[in-house]
Amino acid sequence: MSDLVGKLVIIAVVVVVALLVQRIVVRAAKKALEHAHVPSASIFVNVLRAVIWIFALLATLKPVFGIEPTTFLAALGIVSVAISLGLQDTISNIIAGLGLLLGHVLEPGNCIEVSGLRGVVQDVSWRSTTLVDCAGNVEVIPNSVLNKTTLTKLSPSNFAMGKLNLLVRENADFSVVAKEVEEAACTTIGDKLDPSLGCKTHYVGMEAGGVSLVAYLYVRSDKSALEAADTLMKSLSGKAWLAGPTTKAADI
Repeated sequence: MSDLVGKLVIIAVVVVVALLVQRIVVRAAKKALEHAHVPSASIFVNVLRAVIWIFALLATLKPVFGIEPTTFLAALGIVSVAISLGLQDTISNIIAGLGLLLGHVLEPGNCIEVSGLRGVVQDVSWRSTTLVDCAGNVEVIPNSVLNKTTLTKLSPSNFAMGKLNLLVRENADFSVVAKEVEEAACTTIGDKLDPSLGCKTHYVGMEAGGVSLVAYLYVRSDKSALEAADTLMKSLSGKAWLAGPTTKAADI
């Protein structure tokens, strides 16, 4: 019984240490990437997290499971060869994603056109790149496809878009809020928006204190996208569903 308790304590300590190391390393890596002018994307963070947890697993092998790490690594090498044959596409996507970012081919926030799709890069993950098109639709493109396909970076004059990030309270009616934001855009900045595209809203995930809503403003080429986003932000300030002062505007 005492042996089992000891093993559980070791596992708990390793997990806590791994979580602390992960937090410190990820923060340091993000700052280092910013200073090195390397695009910030989730693929780098995910790779670091995977490495940290692999070391955490190796640290528990001998004291908890009685397995020598060297024996485990040797067996893992044989197994990895077999697994890699079935994961060729995944490995290809990971390598392609790293190549696209490290080579500064694209990064989150870029306006691009590829295979007839035109939109803004939201993120580059393990396997794919997320692109939001003119209609607010989310397109997921495998990294290996982007690496092999002709890709065009669009300048702001080709693709004028303002992005407004809003934090919505968890108890709000999300569909009503999205509709209210789009209607507010038509009312307050309708003269600045492209009549065929206007404003599109899209919920992107949970955050501390609420749910993140992005309003994409498709602005006429002779107008400022940032100014349009700021105007809309001011018109929405004080809304009951708005969770705190975390709202920000960006010109894409």
